[in-house]
Parts: sequence; structure tokens; C-alpha cells
Amino acid sequence: MPEHLQLDLALITLLFALPVWHASAHEESCQNQNSLTYLEGVGRTDGEGIERTWSVLNPIAWATKEMVKGGPEGTPRAFYGY
Repeated sequence: MPEHLQLDLALITLLFALPVWHASAHEESCQNQNSLTYLEGVGRTDGEGIERTWSVLNPIAWATKEMVKGGPEGTPRAFYGY
């Protein structure tokens, strides 16, 4: 990758937090300390975007259960139209 497009990883800080809907499965003290709801700078995200993707993919799960090698990877791509 060209150097001007590369990120300086020393300047990046990763923070981990509980997605809003899943936070309720944790103890209240954990929720208060780690929920996206209270994390400064997060904005109004709920952190559940990947869950919405899984909900769309669930109907095709049956089609990939007993496929030969390579089949399960191609089915979601075909489903999404890639």
C-alpha cells in the first residue's frame, strides 16, 4: 500500500465497549463502565451493525451446512449480489 495511504498504528487507540442491546446481558456495574451509551466520543451508534447483517444472512444458513469446500464462502456473496 502506498505510504501516504498507510495509517500510523502508533497513533491509533482502540477502545472496546458493549453494544447497546447486548449490554443488558452484563451486570449493571459493567454496563455503566463499558456501554457505548456512556463512552465519550462515540456519538449515537448502537454498535449492533453486525447483528443486522447476521439477521439477513440467517435464512441462507441452511444452504451452507453441508456444502463442499468453497461452497459456503460463495453463497453469501451470491446472496448479496457481489
